Amino acid sequence: MLKNEKQPETKPRAWSYSALTQWEGCPFQYKLEKIDKIKVPMGEPLVRGIRVHEEAEGYLKHETAELPQSLTLLRSHYEALRKVRGLMIEEAYAFTAKWERCGWMAPDVWLRVKVDYAYKPRPTLIKIGDHKTGKMRDSQKPQLRLYALTGLLVDAKAKEAASELAYVDQGQVVPGPTLTRADVAAERQAWEARSAPMLADTVFLPKQNYGCKWCAFQKAKGGPCVF
Repeated sequence: MLKNEKQPETKPRAWSYSALTQWEGCPFQYKLEKIDKIKVPMGEPLVRGIRVHEEAEGYLKHETAELPQSLTLLRSHYEALRKVRGLMIEEAYAFTAKWERCGWMAPDVWLRVKVDYAYKPRPTLIKIGDHKTGKMRDSQKPQLRLYALTGLLVDAKAKEAASELAYVDQGQVVPGPTLTRADVAAERQAWEARSAPMLADTVFLPKQNYGCKWCAFQKAKGGPCVF
């Protein structure tokens, strides 16, 4: 290896909620996609999810005049959001292991969080939301705790951080946890403990789970996995 050649990644350097849940589902799949950078075809649900997020972003940024068809079941919600003063859209936040703000690609980045939208209903409250396509799942609720924690970390004036999921296919906005300053220490400890095994992993063993039948790396499809 040349002196100035970049060393290949051998273990995770930082985590996000989506990366963490992928690793928890199957460390081997995570390694192949996120560390080895093996590209896999995107399924229709993912393609549609990305498209709906882009449509919501364009509407909330006033880049399009008409409400996209994909958001019509939540018309009142998105029309109200569009009128919010100071609405923050597609914000990206990064933190070090000491929970200090840093650049997205900083050498010491430890956590990355992308927020679909956020706003201040009042000076001491920040509300963070996420667009969701597909089925409503309780398993998505922990993501909102991380979002609420992020809100308190990036907004020093906020005493509370609320969260919500906007399920565009069901036409429902589901409230998530509301955290206060008193919750910050415990939340940080919980996420540190949950992410630690992923960040320490160097083996990335395959883990058989319900999602194996859709995995591009499965044995039946000629992939490298044993399952």
